Amino acid sequence: MSCIKLINGQDSRCSTFASKYCQQAILINKADVLDYQILDSYTDIVGDYYGRHAIRFILNPTKKGVFFAAPDKGANFSGVFNKTIKEGVPQYTHIIALPLMGVSEEIKIILKQLDSADYFAALKYSDNTIEIFGFGFGLFSDYGYDPQGNSGGSIIELSSDTLEDQPPYIYKSGTGGDPLQDWENLFGENPPLPAGDFNNDFNNDFFI
Repeated sequence: MSCIKLINGQDSRCSTFASKYCQQAILINKADVLDYQILDSYTDIVGDYYGRHAIRFILNPTKKGVFFAAPDKGANFSGVFNKTIKEGVPQYTHIIALPLMGVSEEIKIILKQLDSADYFAALKYSDNTIEIFGFGFGLFSDYGYDPQGNSGGSIIELSSDTLEDQPPYIYKSGTGGDPLQDWENLFGENPPLPAGDFNNDFNNDFFI
């Protein structure tokens, strides 16, 4: 029987890696989520280990995420996470940053909506990987808005008010779905989620 792999290595000697987030973000109200599936690691009946750390979700009909974007040459959209240990358990702070520009009434309304909404965020890396930040407990912000001191706008930082149990998830689409198409659709009308199945190792574990 194969042993579970506790740590996977990485050989980056002959590889190149993307190093920047696309200058876009999508914020999604948690109340708009109709259903979701966490794709966690599992071991099959013969003992082979399959490492996964991903999420699928679909939104209520007619609901979509809210799109933010800036010129690609900038570097104002970003995502980071920090790990800490609480009572012997790893916990994570998720942090994203997005720029807002101007002093219009529209900007004030956006800021008020950010102040009162319960949302999580999707960011796309320059290799087209989509990460989901703050899915468990949402993202919040205490900020200063100083457009004169910041070329006409400010970088708003949103972070975990309550520590998350996991690092940001990788987004996967439903059966036959394309994650990038879901992104372009602002996660509205996502493909249906696949049905799960019980594993076959004679216990009550359930996996998707």
